Amino acid sequence: ESHHLDYKMMLSIIKVESSFDQSMVSSTGDLSVAQVNYEHWAPEFKRLGYPKLDKEKLKTDIGYSVKIMADILEIMAHRHKKDKLWYARYHSGTPSKKIAYAQKVSNELNLIEENEILNSKEKINSLIAELTRLKNSNDVSIDKVDEVIVNLTYLGSLIDWKMKEEIKHKMFIKNELLASNGKNSSI
Repeated sequence: ESHHLDYKMMLSIIKVESSFDQSMVSSTGDLSVAQVNYEHWAPEFKRLGYPKLDKEKLKTDIGYSVKIMADILEIMAHRHKKDKLWYARYHSGTPSKKIAYAQKVSNELNLIEENEILNSKEKINSLIAELTRLKNSNDVSIDKVDEVIVNLTYLGSLIDWKMKEEIKHKMFIKNELLASNGKNSSI
């Protein structure tokens, strides 16, 4: 929150980088769940006046790793304001690698958002089932319960419609971004 970053984007990057494995060390020496390149970022943090990076803590402390990741993403967001795929520079600034990485992050982000929607739908369905059981009780107004069930059913159908529209919109935006980044490799 203090970095004004989308936690779902960060989760998507972590999933792509390490599949949430804190002990992960890449072939290039990137460490932790956040896959921070210590050799690159330690001198950069020093140059920028950030607190010194602790390599051992980076290897063992998930909270610390994620905080450092947020610091790095904030630096990148600031440096590359004009780049719509700035977050993909977490992996690489090379256009072809950046675009491929952005696609992976986007896929993970879509999965997270779809799961959020499915969880909402499950909660609505559970409420409808509970209300249906309640209708058999003499303590409630059947008409009121039916009214709430109708409204919840309508809400569920709105969520379905919104999900389909958002998927279409995201695919359009994603394809547009990837196409524009592919044409303008200087970004």
